[in-house]
Amino acid sequence: MLIYRSFDALIYSKIPYLIACDISRERNPVCGRYANHVTAMQQWSEILRDWPAGIPTGYNISPGQIVPVVVGTVTMPMKWGLVPAWVKEAKLKYSTFNARVESAPQKPAFRQAWRRGQSCLVPALGFYEWRNEVSGKQPYFVRSSQGLPLVFAGLWDSGAGQSSFTILTQAANDSLSALHHRMPFILDTVYAQRWLEGDLKSVVEEQDFGPVNDLYYYPVSKEANNARNEGAQLIAPLDC
Repeated sequence: MLIYRSFDALIYSKIPYLIACDISRERNPVCGRYANHVTAMQQWSEILRDWPAGIPTGYNISPGQIVPVVVGTVTMPMKWGLVPAWVKEAKLKYSTFNARVESAPQKPAFRQAWRRGQSCLVPALGFYEWRNEVSGKQPYFVRSSQGLPLVFAGLWDSGAGQSSFTILTQAANDSLSALHHRMPFILDTVYAQRWLEGDLKSVVEEQDFGPVNDLYYYPVSKEANNARNEGAQLIAPLDC
């Protein structure tokens, strides 16, 4: 499992976590990094049966990296940060590593992928968020209290000669709102299967906070602030 800047040392190390920001101009976009070093699939073994398919995973995945994502029944390498099919050169003037689930169907960068049902799953151990504190920019890792993989809903496209994806986000639930006002759109196994089958509109309308009610977060080392740092120590709880 990949760790997108915001998950602690996951004992599951087989699922990648990719995140994308929509074209909004928020100062602190959600899900800018995660961890996808996941090994224990548990109830996800059928949907994620070939994960990560030999594609490298890590504890500090950042936009621009090539990571494993699930499309249909296979795991594929994709670049984090969706480049629309109509773009000939990957020189976008806005970030596309996250997309708001409420507006993705209408946004120029994502609406074609949405209409075509180009959905994907981004497995993760957890993800990072930051908070400005007296001591400076403090990273926190968000993960499941039950040690389960987190599986994000994503969209993919093939622009500028390369397959790429974005991670969808939604309003944060009560347990995370003090950390950030947005969070990844996390799916359970039933909705994940429907998402892969292209039933996007219904999944968004019906999905609730069920899979994310058990999330918790804790401070981790500021080593996580540097996207070049890597390793399980990044998601270890910080001794207070």
